[in-house]
Amino acid sequence: MKPSDKRVFGRSGLNVTAFAFGTAPIGNFLQPIDEQTADAMIQTAWDAGIRFYDTAPMYGHGLSELRAGHSLRWKKRDEFVLASKVGRVLKPAKRSEIDFAPWSNAAPNTMSFDYSYDGTMRSFEDSLQRLALEHIDMLFIHDIDRFTRGDEQPEVFRQAMDGCWRALEKLRSEGVVKAIGVGVNEWQVCHEALKQRDFDCFLLAGRYTLLEQEALDEFLPLCVERGAAVLV
Repeated sequence: MKPSDKRVFGRSGLNVTAFAFGTAPIGNFLQPIDEQTADAMIQTAWDAGIRFYDTAPMYGHGLSELRAGHSLRWKKRDEFVLASKVGRVLKPAKRSEIDFAPWSNAAPNTMSFDYSYDGTMRSFEDSLQRLALEHIDMLFIHDIDRFTRGDEQPEVFRQAMDGCWRALEKLRSEGVVKAIGVGVNEWQVCHEALKQRDFDCFLLAGRYTLLEQEALDEFLPLCVERGAAVLV
């Protein structure tokens, strides 16, 4: 398999490369990198044939989207696929008021969870502004798992299946985005989301590997049945 190999991403009709570039590192995850290094990382991925890029408002408190947009805006928009996420709303603040961990020297924005309809629309519109690109191809509801939300998870999931779902389904039905899904660290959450709602795709972060394959038992067969794509 080559990074540049193309495949259809489930029923969305999007043609994506087999490898995607996850942009958390250019959001200064754990350690800071400068603008030139961030740009060089994306250009290296591009030169290797990768045309699928995944970002999120969370990554560097918006810094990842700013940097990804800066590097990708010089490319032809129909030559790459871009994913971002919803579920957090950013607000400018003084650096002294922000808890940046685990990000190092991130953008000066506070983050608050918001899985409401209005919060989802605002998150999407803010991402477009930071990226300075004409559109985003796919959107994932971010971090509605117990790994991230602890005992709040059942209520957070319920909110997301209401507010986030209604906003994303509207964006998809109007052709604003091509695919909508859920991005979490637990296959069980993806499985339940697909049983409840008509999602196109899922990002299962670090939970389908050579050593961890529980998703094969129930979740992935349901994805095959429903035509949903999975990014791991």
